[in-house]
Amino acid sequence: MVNKEKMKDVQDSPAAQEEELHRVGIRDFKLPLLVADRANDTQPVVATANFGVNLDKNQRGAHLSRFVELAEDYRRSRFTLHSVGEFLRDMRERLESTNAYARFDFDYFMPKDSPLSEKAALVDFNCGFGGLLVEDKVNIWIRTEVPVTSLCPCSKSNSEGGAHNQRARVKTRAVIDGMVWLEEMIELIENSGSSQVYALLKREDEAYLTNEAYENPKFVEDIVRDLSASLKEHEQIKDFVAECVSYESIHNHNAYAATRHGTFWDRLEEF
Repeated sequence: MVNKEKMKDVQDSPAAQEEELHRVGIRDFKLPLLVADRANDTQPVVATANFGVNLDKNQRGAHLSRFVELAEDYRRSRFTLHSVGEFLRDMRERLESTNAYARFDFDYFMPKDSPLSEKAALVDFNCGFGGLLVEDKVNIWIRTEVPVTSLCPCSKSNSEGGAHNQRARVKTRAVIDGMVWLEEMIELIENSGSSQVYALLKREDEAYLTNEAYENPKFVEDIVRDLSASLKEHEQIKDFVAECVSYESIHNHNAYAATRHGTFWDRLEEF
């Protein structure tokens, strides 16, 4: 028979080495979530979560079970970007810390109609959101990873009747101030490429997209600069990172470009 009254709380015992730890917690924790969906109110996803807090120099360990208990309290309700701030404050209180960190990553599905045949099909996007609470300041960010088509301007300029084109992946992380839908971020990225990527295409759609990309050639540098300009114009988006990898079709390497705006991503590594 287990006697709870006689059990020791080893985590609360003094640390052998007195040093504050900037982040302790759990990683790669799987849980179902109901995230906010612009068209359908909610969308069920399976998220991979990372949670962490800072630990006082005199405390030996954190109570890791409290992270899971907190996640259980939240996972059945509609999880929005606003919920992240509440989640972090509850985490700080339960873990008796001053800083708190949470990150959720998941596959998000969005319906897209093919451009001419208007055939609807779901496209999956790797997305996520997270937040950092330091004392009383909360920073919340969203993350999106979106496929686009890139067509090489140099190849088009120096070839007769063609140009090499390929799929590229564009990633963003953006600190937000206010509500920003995942769908908004996905659409911003899709508009930065030579053309979009779809799940279902008929012959007329393929012809349309091939011609669209040919008339809109872009280097990875062009894609990142165009996306950066759009992100800067968005009133709710503050600091951000944008990058593009083009999986080249005729080169034995991939092309890459990236940019960042603001200092939050450097500061994030401090906590």
